[in-house]
Amino acid sequence: MPKGNHREDGRQGNVKGVGTPESHKMADVIPVGQPILVGHHSEKSDRSYRARIDSHHRKGVEAYQRAKDLKSKLEGYEKLQAKHEDPGALARKVEKFETELRRLKLHEHWYKNRPSLSGK
Repeated sequence: MPKGNHREDGRQGNVKGVGTPESHKMADVIPVGQPILVGHHSEKSDRSYRARIDSHHRKGVEAYQRAKDLKSKLEGYEKLQAKHEDPGALARKVEKFETELRRLKLHEHWYKNRPSLSGK
């Protein structure tokens, strides 16, 4: 299956020509500190080439951030799934609710049998 921005299994794939490695290769062609030669016949193509470098770099950063976010979500879902599959977790919840029920019944009993404030 060809790699693309989105795969059927939900994983992020690499897009050929997009991303920071490609933008670095493109930027290596331009000497460090080389200004845009204003008024030169190459000015238009130089500006568009630099714009393509910027576009590739931005897409790479966006893909990286998206992959990071998806990985974080996946880890969260895996933890949640493990929690739901833990038989001890359900037993602890039941025990917690039974304890709360006993506490409320004690309060109810005390409230019904409390001494009157009027002194009768």
